[in-house]
Amino acid sequence: MKVTVLGTGGWGLTLGQVVYENKNELTFWTNSQAEVDLLSTEHQYKDKLPGVIFPADFKYTTDMHAALEGCDMVLIVVPSQFMASVAANLGSWTPAKGKEPIVVCATKGILEGTDQLMSEVILEKVPWLTEDKMVAFSGPSHAEEVSRHVLWETHESLRHAGEHLQVHVLRQGHVAGVYAEDGFPALAVGHTYLDLPVETARS
Repeated sequence: MKVTVLGTGGWGLTLGQVVYENKNELTFWTNSQAEVDLLSTEHQYKDKLPGVIFPADFKYTTDMHAALEGCDMVLIVVPSQFMASVAANLGSWTPAKGKEPIVVCATKGILEGTDQLMSEVILEKVPWLTEDKMVAFSGPSHAEEVSRHVLWETHESLRHAGEHLQVHVLRQGHVAGVYAEDGFPALAVGHTYLDLPVETARS
């Protein structure tokens, strides 16, 4: 599977690492050429994840449309205040008919001024995206732990449970349980065996 990660912060790099370790093709997009140069030469982000070295064959670019070409999945991991502009950029790209990728949102929060969830912002800004291809990804996890392969847990929620198998590349663990709240099916996964509360994945 070809996956494009939008965002090169600590969480974006870490989730990209999980995708890569599950034998998938990976490209990162960032709007900063300085980040492209830093990550391409040093293979780490000392300010965000000190001591974590990422694979030398990770690909980084500032050209979003080039990064998206032919992808099967888009993983969006940008700060919530930039979601509207990033989603609009994603929406300006046109995938081949019938080849629209699944879009996974791993950004938490709501849009200031509209109170929209991040997934709602994306659906509004991306005309080719339908609800059955939109996945919200959340959970009690931290980049500092996941990047070092510490036990973790995530929750993914989507409109149609049939899409669950298509987001397995983002998981480091096993299926812990399936639940639903307000008619919105969700999937709890992970290596975490702590008595953690199940959170509704409405990122």
